[in-house]
Amino acid sequence: MAVRKEEVEEVLAAMAELPPAYRAALTLRHMQQLSYQEVADALGIPIGTVKTHLHRARAALKAKLAARRVN
Repeated sequence: MAVRKEEVEEVLAAMAELPPAYRAALTLRHMQQLSYQEVADALGIPIGTVKTHLHRARAALKAKLAARRVN
């Protein structure tokens, strides 16, 4: 249980380092479980932009987590 909590905290810390637009899209899609269209509506951006933000946010998050594990 403690390991799981540490992993969640690590992910949240890495998310905090993302650009605000990426963080918002990621939070709405994965934490609030909104659809792509709902995220687009909530942020006032086209659905294609939501998909781009999510793709870039996931890639950046993956890189940040990998870098944290190396250090």
